[in-house]
Amino acid sequence: MSRILWPLIVCVLTAGLGAERAAAGSALPFIPPVEGAIGRRFQAPEGEWGPGHRGIDYIVARGTAVRAAGPGIVTFAGSVGRVNAVTIDHGSGLESTYSDLDEIAVGVGEPVAEGSWIGRSGLAHEPSSLGVHFGVKLRDRYVDPELYLGDTDVSRAIHLVPTIYAPPAAMGEAFLDAFDHRAPRRSRCSETSSLPARPPAPNDNVAVAVAGLGSRTEGKLSAAMYERDPRSLGYSDVYRFSYRGHHGPDLHEPYARADTYVDIRRSAVRLRALLGAIARRHPGRSVDLIAHSHGGIVARTYLSRAASSFDAEQPRVEHLVTFSAPHTGAPLAALPAELERSTLTGRWANDLVARWARAGGPVPDPSARSVAQLAPGSRSMQRLAEEDVLFGTRVLALGMFNDGIVPADRALMSDEVGRVVGPAGINGHDAVVRSPDALAMAHAWLRDADPPCREAWDAIGRTYGRFVSAVEARLPWLYAQAEEKVAGRLWRAARGSAGRVGRRR
Repeated sequence: MSRILWPLIVCVLTAGLGAERAAAGSALPFIPPVEGAIGRRFQAPEGEWGPGHRGIDYIVARGTAVRAAGPGIVTFAGSVGRVNAVTIDHGSGLESTYSDLDEIAVGVGEPVAEGSWIGRSGLAHEPSSLGVHFGVKLRDRYVDPELYLGDTDVSRAIHLVPTIYAPPAAMGEAFLDAFDHRAPRRSRCSETSSLPARPPAPNDNVAVAVAGLGSRTEGKLSAAMYERDPRSLGYSDVYRFSYRGHHGPDLHEPYARADTYVDIRRSAVRLRALLGAIARRHPGRSVDLIAHSHGGIVARTYLSRAASSFDAEQPRVEHLVTFSAPHTGAPLAALPAELERSTLTGRWANDLVARWARAGGPVPDPSARSVAQLAPGSRSMQRLAEEDVLFGTRVLALGMFNDGIVPADRALMSDEVGRVVGPAGINGHDAVVRSPDALAMAHAWLRDADPPCREAWDAIGRTYGRFVSAVEARLPWLYAQAEEKVAGRLWRAARGSAGRVGRRR
């Protein structure tokens, strides 16, 4: 009997809780227009002109960038009673209003995408109340905006995983938990399987690939990310970031390895310029950043700057997926400076490696600015740890078990979803971008699936990564020990040679 009743209960609850939302169509759910706490909630008015609070107030600093909660057409952008406001029509009788703005960045009739910049926040009602007022209307009637933000309808409690992925084995328990508030909460996850040879496009966004340190596209291609770019994930519109600039065919100027050695902030400025050009070429389209190694830090640097500086000409970045990016620094990047500080021949060794790198060798220049910035504890790493990724961007950080360049524990971000995949190839650092497991997780994430389920490699990889990080941190000490032994042998050999010469005399 329960097998018959449960579907009926689900249908009734879903219909009851989501009836009004269903009228809004695909525009739901909304994303919050700003990142901040709600200071005052919706209070339904007693009548059309009765008292109440016809929206919610977000508490944010004055001048905070405000985003469109969903796609639509701007139907009002101006001042009403000395209050600046923007209204967006999302279709099917649904409208959203953003008021008490200090600055308006859109005009009437302009189409906007979900997450597009529309202005800057000012004062929410009272002069002493910093923030922005967010209101929602359905068929000209004010409704509670919180009902339209995030996973609020019961139907989304049951996540339909794309058909190319296997459904979670515990789906039955998760299904029951959605309706039983007494049951312990289980975080939903999506189990992934390998991608088909030609996977469907994960979404309709533009993909931007960002390669890592020491890559090049000038002459012979040498970039793991570009050898298997996001087209392998099903994207049709793909651009390759260039460390030299975007003034070239397909918005890409061929670059040399040396171009990747510059200050990461300078590379982030180039990425910003590329995204601006993409926005002009594909107006209204969102962007997904797919980055490898050092390229992930370049992408994060751009996003952290975008979060603090309003630019209406930049596209919305919906997803960031990083493959083996040193989010907490790479121990090997600290090796050059530590060798010079604690050993006698470290400077000589660094100069030798630098000459090899400048001559076209496959190793990065140890004297490069970007190498120093990737060292754990560097000012650049500290700054990234203190700053947020652009609000509204979904982040997935992937690492590989046998990565010796960026140990698995270093490839994860503390406040974002991160997973470690099993070993592939001898060089795990480059193999991660070709890993079927990593690509399947990335594809699911880009389709807005739940976070990938944790597997054994995830737990083992983090522990092993910490071990590799500890060993690499000890390399300067091991070098100093070897240096001391060699110096001792040379000293004893010199003394023995001097003694033999003395005896002959």
